[in-house]
Amino acid sequence: MTARLVGDDQIQLSLGEGRLMASAPEALAGKLEIRGLGVVNVRHAGGRTPVIYAARLDAETPPDRIPDFTRQSTRLCGFELPELRLDPFAPSAPSVLRAAIVYLTQGR
Repeated sequence: MTARLVGDDQIQLSLGEGRLMASAPEALAGKLEIRGLGVVNVRHAGGRTPVIYAARLDAETPPDRIPDFTRQSTRLCGFELPELRLDPFAPSAPSVLRAAIVYLTQGR
């Protein structure tokens, strides 16, 4: 499975197809701010994308070594979603996000 950016900084949430959907505001679609480089254009998901989990970025609290997705969840727009907590400054953060997509979409 390929991970693609939906949006950076601002995401619009809506309901569709019986699920929670995410999209980027038109003016920000395909734009990613990279610290030390600036705003760059990147390939992005485009349109509305299903939301499968929430990522809580928290540099203050260390994430669980082995999270229990059946207990860690959050509610967005009335939908209960598994919540992945991670340190946004950890070098492994992007890899953890990609791995979570595979884990949550291909069964646990």
